[in-house]
Amino acid sequence: MNKSFVRIYESELACVANETGAHTDIETGGSLFGLWTDGGNPTILLATGPGPGAIRRATQFEQDVAAHQAMEKALIETFGVQAVGLWHSHHRLGLHELSGGDLHRTMRFASRTQRTRFCDVLCYFESSSRPAQVTVKPYVYVEASQGKRAPTEFIVLPGISPVRAALAVIEPCAKVFGRFDSPQGTGEKRTEHRLARSVETGSRNDEDAPGEPKRTIFSWGRSRKPQEGDSYVIGDLQRYITEHVEPALAGAPRGVTCELEPIERGDALRLTLLSVNLGEEHQLDLGWNGKAAVVVRHVVRQSGASGPADALQEGATPLLQHQVSQVFQRLDEFGRRR
Repeated sequence: MNKSFVRIYESELACVANETGAHTDIETGGSLFGLWTDGGNPTILLATGPGPGAIRRATQFEQDVAAHQAMEKALIETFGVQAVGLWHSHHRLGLHELSGGDLHRTMRFASRTQRTRFCDVLCYFESSSRPAQVTVKPYVYVEASQGKRAPTEFIVLPGISPVRAALAVIEPCAKVFGRFDSPQGTGEKRTEHRLARSVETGSRNDEDAPGEPKRTIFSWGRSRKPQEGDSYVIGDLQRYITEHVEPALAGAPRGVTCELEPIERGDALRLTLLSVNLGEEHQLDLGWNGKAAVVVRHVVRQSGASGPADALQEGATPLLQHQVSQVFQRLDEFGRRR
């Protein structure tokens, strides 16, 4: 598949990095506005932060739809510029790829609006070192409704975007833009950042994509029988991530990517670990047994396999850190064999 490029002005890159740097323990994000080239590559002329009604939590960001639409309407009428995508952060979760929830959001949006192309930008911190450095990674969907992406990299345009520069003197746009809450970029880097590139992905059908269980948390384990008194509900997601998930992910081998998303209406977490060549995927559903962080369900998917395999023995609820280290060892060996 041909490579895609995201052209972005220094001012908009600074806005994205600054907003991420200001929120190190919750997801944040915003909207991307610009134009598409004949080759299907976006040029980002304006990046916003979250609108006043946006949802920002430890493992969730949802843009303020009303503010986003108002901004797009003002930009189309004034500059002929449209929304080309969204950006969000995974802060210090150690999750350096888009999650299954991010993928499905884009697929649903593309199907509903009949848009083929979509741009995503992901921001995250490489480590807990100070000063914090934000990594910024671009994604271009070439068949957004099917979840197909091309390998993508940035081309940075110098200086301040002409759209951002004009906002200060064009009242209708400036008024709408003022609704967004973020440290806006000025072309000067206040938060150190580095640019990354994304790799190609194929489509993921409904069987492959993570979905929420339709019943209670006990429905996770196909073979596991719940014991009396089990609940596995995580009371404080942010504390759970900081104290249990982040330490477990600290030993991730090179090339292993991690995705984390809330499930069970935010009472639990799903952790997906991918091998270096995306040939093997481990999906761990995480909970709390009242004393420790545990893995309640472990499903393995391999390229070419007839279906997913349940890797958790009946009745077993292994501790999170021990289970994750075992998966890392397997993925490291799997990647080196390939």
